[in-house]
Amino acid sequence: MKDPVLGSFLRAQLDRAVSLAAASDILRVSHDGSATPRRYVAQFSCTSLIKIAGQEPRKTEAQFDFGICFPDDYLREPEPKQVVTVLRPWTVYHPNVAGPFICLGRLTGGTPIDDILFQIYEIISYQKWSAHDGLNEEACEWARGHQDLFPLDRRPLKRKESNA
Repeated sequence: MKDPVLGSFLRAQLDRAVSLAAASDILRVSHDGSATPRRYVAQFSCTSLIKIAGQEPRKTEAQFDFGICFPDDYLREPEPKQVVTVLRPWTVYHPNVAGPFICLGRLTGGTPIDDILFQIYEIISYQKWSAHDGLNEEACEWARGHQDLFPLDRRPLKRKESNA
């Protein structure tokens, strides 16, 4: 690794991702196999909405996969569309999702992977959503009329630690 600061950051992200996945009943994380992984696949087993063309949105318990990539300039100027990608299903129905894109909001340089994972989960479980100015205007309108359904999955991403 040419950039020692980026290398150190990437090694720390591996520890953070593994730690969060180990403390979660919802999340599994895999990576590209290197000592300083740049690419991850985050698999969330939770409840969200999907919408097939011509049908109404449907509450679904499924696996939702997202790719996370840390490019060379991630610590300085991350481009959100390069960092997080919807892998499957592209039919996730949310104001902040228009597969393959997901809008996490403002992503600052050096945002740790566990923060990104929490944000993804809050979005797909409808714990976090925007009623206006989303990637999917149709989903924005639908969500405004169905707020009583949210959140779709109330489980925390990270299990509460026991005092045993």
